[in-house]
Amino acid sequence: MTGSTVRPAFTRRRLMCLGALALVAGGLLLLATRQGVPLGADDAAYTGAARSVAAGHGLDVPIHYYPLGSVSIGTPPPGSSAPRPTPLVIYAPLDPVLLAVGGQNPIGTARIEDTLFLVLTVLVVGLFVLAVTDELWLAAAAELVIALSLAPVLSSPATEAGALFFTVVALAAVTRYRDHPRTPWLIVGAVGMGLATLERFAAGGLIVWGVLALRHKPRAAIALLVMSSAPLGAWFAYEKASGRTTGHFVGFHIVKTTIRAGFHSLAFWILPVNIATVPAVLGAFAVVVIVFLVLRRQRGGHAVPALVLFAVVQIVILEVATTFFDAAVTLDSREFIPVYAAVIMALACGVSRTRSAKVVTVLLVVACALRFGIDTATNAPGGYTTPMWKHSPVLADVRALPAGAI
Repeated sequence: MTGSTVRPAFTRRRLMCLGALALVAGGLLLLATRQGVPLGADDAAYTGAARSVAAGHGLDVPIHYYPLGSVSIGTPPPGSSAPRPTPLVIYAPLDPVLLAVGGQNPIGTARIEDTLFLVLTVLVVGLFVLAVTDELWLAAAAELVIALSLAPVLSSPATEAGALFFTVVALAAVTRYRDHPRTPWLIVGAVGMGLATLERFAAGGLIVWGVLALRHKPRAAIALLVMSSAPLGAWFAYEKASGRTTGHFVGFHIVKTTIRAGFHSLAFWILPVNIATVPAVLGAFAVVVIVFLVLRRQRGGHAVPALVLFAVVQIVILEVATTFFDAAVTLDSREFIPVYAAVIMALACGVSRTRSAKVVTVLLVVACALRFGIDTATNAPGGYTTPMWKHSPVLADVRALPAGAI
């Protein structure tokens, strides 16, 4: 709004601009994965389960590399060179189902799906910021920062890209519902939360956040809680009825490296990776101070405090998960991806509309572009796709074994 003139937020020119930037985000991810996608241990479980789904055998994996609850470790039976398939446990079920769309090539499917999810995520971020601020430059800047920052880390057959998209949809829908209480927004938010938690159990913080965000609308909060938790509850009930187990048990374990990992993850937003602990702590505090200073006189109505609330709730839920349910959960940079997206959305919605803010925004976008270029040029695919792994003497000996070797 300028003076007494009311300008529609979603004009054709604006939508085309945001759509074009979203497509650029997809191109950035394809560029980041031009040498192949990184593959780790979790990715092996997801791709193995995806092949099983594609073959019509359900959510099974060919082998588990450690005991998971009451599920067999996957030892081959006598006279066999391959273990019996074991149920998919610990891992959330949605990602293997999505990867199975590509048949027996889940790795190639992952590259396409992650690109699509990033394009849609960036587009939703841009549309949300534009709806809140009515400023195209802020919406475009938010899209570019998200695309340049996250394209290098959303490039594996894991769950991050899909979970991020569903999370952003839920954040946008529930936040819009607060200002415009219409049932479709509530339903879209609940569906986004349900799909996000089926993609990553760690996304459960979304449900807690949704209830807190709608605490002044108790009926809507209860409805959101029931609808959003139903898919995850149904999956756990199915596991229980079918004799499977999630491998998650209530306990108590202090993981000393968790807080340190959290400092490193926050510092990574503004500092290089693999820095020492002291600079990481200082960098993490710098991130918090910067966000506070920018948003202390925030604009954007209810959107900004709601998004900041999600960032806080998600970090707390992750710490609760690693302390009481799964010691393998860490506050690493992957777990902070939805937190980062929420903070960028909050900054875009709450920053002042001054010339100095525009200059800082341009500098931020340029910095993100430089970092993307450095990361893309220097980071080779990781995990099982590294040359050191693929061409190792151990794997050469394995390939030389007879086909029927046990």
